[in-house]
Amino acid sequence: MDNKKIVLITGTSSGVGYNTAILLSNNGFKVYGTRDRKSVV
Repeated sequence: MDNKKIVLITGTSSGVGYNTAILLSNNGFKVYGTRDRKSVV
């Protein structure tokens, strides 16, 4: 059984969300990230 902790982070395309995802991933967490992709009109 995999004992990795799992985390979901929103806003992982840049900034704090991105850096938090990298940090947690490097420290053994299984990270799922989401982002808001807005269309430019």
